[in-house]
Amino acid sequence: MVISRRNAPIAWVSLLVAVLGLANWYLKPERASAWLVAMVTMAAIWVVVTVLTRKQGQSDSDRRFVVICAVTAGLLLAASLGATAVHTLGIGDESFVERAKGVSIGLMLMIIGNGVPKVVSAFTTRRCSPADLQSDQRFAGWAFALAGLLAVLAWIFVAVPQAETISTVSCAAALLLVVARCARRLLRA
Repeated sequence: MVISRRNAPIAWVSLLVAVLGLANWYLKPERASAWLVAMVTMAAIWVVVTVLTRKQGQSDSDRRFVVICAVTAGLLLAASLGATAVHTLGIGDESFVERAKGVSIGLMLMIIGNGVPKVVSAFTTRRCSPADLQSDQRFAGWAFALAGLLAVLAWIFVAVPQAETISTVSCAAALLLVVARCARRLLRA
C-alpha cells in the first residue's frame, strides 16, 4: 500500500499504536482482546481516512482536518496504551494512568477546538451564510479549546475524583453550548 504524503502522520501513529498494543499484549496477555481492539481501531481509522481523503470535491482544509482528527484519536489511543504499559512495568500508580488519560482527552479537545474554525464543509455552507458558519465554527473552536484546557489543568492540579467531575462537566458544557448554538441557527433558517 502506497502511503500518500498527507496520510503519513496517520501511518506513523498507527505504527506507534501497534507497537504499544503489542508491548501491552506482552506485558498483560490476559487482556489481549483490549490491545487487539485498540490496534484494529487505529488501522480502521487509517483505512477510512485514506478512502475519505481520496474523494473528489473536498477542500484541502477538509482533508487536513480529517487527518488531524485521526492523528489526534490515534495519539489518544497511544497515550492510553503507553500509560497502561508504564503502570504495568511498575512505574507510577493507578492515578498516574487516570491522569494521563484525562490529560490526553483534554489535549485532544484543544487540538480539535483549534482546528474547527479552519474547516469549511461543503454541507454546512449550503445551510447558512459563510459569515454565520465562520461565527459558529469560531464559537465551537473556543468552546472545545477552553473545555480541553480546563480538563488538562484539572487532571494536572486537582485530585482525581474532582478532576473527573471538572473534566466531565467542562466537556459536557462545551458540547451542549455548541449544540444549542447550532440548533438555534438551524431553527432560524
